[in-house]
Amino acid sequence: MTKTCSYCKKNFNRKIDKRRSYLFCSFGCYQSFRKNKPKQFNCKCLECEKQFYKKPSAIKNGEGKFCSRECKHANQRLGINIRGESYNDRHLLRQSSQYRSWRDKSKKLRGNKCQKCGIKDRVLCLCCGNRIYLHVNHVKPFATYPKLRFDPENSSVLCPKCHLGLK
Repeated sequence: MTKTCSYCKKNFNRKIDKRRSYLFCSFGCYQSFRKNKPKQFNCKCLECEKQFYKKPSAIKNGEGKFCSRECKHANQRLGINIRGESYNDRHLLRQSSQYRSWRDKSKKLRGNKCQKCGIKDRVLCLCCGNRIYLHVNHVKPFATYPKLRFDPENSSVLCPKCHLGLK
């Protein structure tokens, strides 16, 4: 069977194969075609507004916001300048005794129970036998509301399953 190569436009002979339709005369033509094919841009950098390509699976996983690490770090530094504190500063606050005290007061305020399903803190789970530790969340975000960080009223108490939306 005679076909025409999609890359170099030469005629070539191939055996008839029902499973494949050959478009290229050689693997070299196929590689050249793949290398020279223009990429279709599907993302736009939030920092420099440059267009770039990311695999759809990577975009689904939350990537594709920045074209490079430099742009990502520049955007993070901008956030530090706006808020006046870095991730490390907030991380240290979350390890403090004041934060632990806030967590304990929030649990006590909610009766040491999950607000959705009512399961108590540190009880054995009936389905898997693991001990359940309640999660304490900020209703208004920790980073954007510094005055409400240690206010027990600005909290919700949920078991891991309710927190992840599994129930």
